[in-house]
Amino acid sequence: MKKTLIAIASIAAMGAAFAGPTVYGVVDVNVASTSGGGTAAAPVASQTTIGDNGYSTSRFGVKGDMDLGGGLKGIYQYETGVPITSPGAITWGGRGAYAGVTGGFGTVTVGRSFTPFAISLFNDAMEYDNLSAYWTIADQIGVHSDNVWQSKAISYASPSLNGLTVNAMVSPGGDATATTGASNYTGLGATYGLGALNLTAGWESNKTGATGQTVTASNVGFAYGFGVATVSAAFQKADNGASQQDSGWIVSTSVPLSGKYALQAGYASMTTNGTVNVNGREANAAGGATLTSTNLVVVNDLTASARAYAGVYTVTDTARANSNGAKFGVRYSF
Repeated sequence: MKKTLIAIASIAAMGAAFAGPTVYGVVDVNVASTSGGGTAAAPVASQTTIGDNGYSTSRFGVKGDMDLGGGLKGIYQYETGVPITSPGAITWGGRGAYAGVTGGFGTVTVGRSFTPFAISLFNDAMEYDNLSAYWTIADQIGVHSDNVWQSKAISYASPSLNGLTVNAMVSPGGDATATTGASNYTGLGATYGLGALNLTAGWESNKTGATGQTVTASNVGFAYGFGVATVSAAFQKADNGASQQDSGWIVSTSVPLSGKYALQAGYASMTTNGTVNVNGREANAAGGATLTSTNLVVVNDLTASARAYAGVYTVTDTARANSNGAKFGVRYSF
């Protein structure tokens, strides 16, 4: 009997140490209407589409942890964006894939992870989802690309030190060839929370092996909860070391309405003095370009896992034609 009890206890301990993974995901579908955009010579036709990722990116992931003893836990995550309304290629692990260890010293992971710059910048009352003013114009001009995830990286996140958390990441590349130098990435970030106030700062340096160009970028931001509304703002700038600079800022608010409704509003502006196409992105007009975006969204949290949304946005573009659009959809989380 005693041996049986010991065996049962051992099995139970193993179950606690090697708990099964958590499967999670998001399914987001929407109907969108857009007009404007393009150039005067080649305007974009107005159209209505049915698609994915209206508010959040549809995804599927697995994550978990296991007790390693001595106050340590092993952790892992594997997340992939998935097409919903039409067939498409899947980049497995594209939204983060790593393994690591966590304990009193903090957390260390190896693989593809969220960058410190992104952790600091994405301090937005609109959650930096696809209907935020920021994502409406991100990556359309300039030298700085918002690569939210970095591959082949070692990441560290400190424990909270009286409200202060520090993040660091290095990625040595390891992709040099006989004709191309190695790429490398270094990032640092910090967040500080004190009651309703949250302060953030981030910095990163990203060298592209194919071009040898190094882009450095920094950001600062804050968010404050007033009870009746949450307000946040952030400023970022970047430089490619070859006389081309970008800068931008974002302000947003989220206001609870009656019942399960909330109103989200945001404004973002980005400016570059660039005159050339960088890394395949838009060639800017001579003398640079400025983009602005204004967004207004109403969300209804039908349940803890279901959100309906309706949003409108306008974009002004000094290098191209202005545009506007609207989206109506639903997002399910599991």
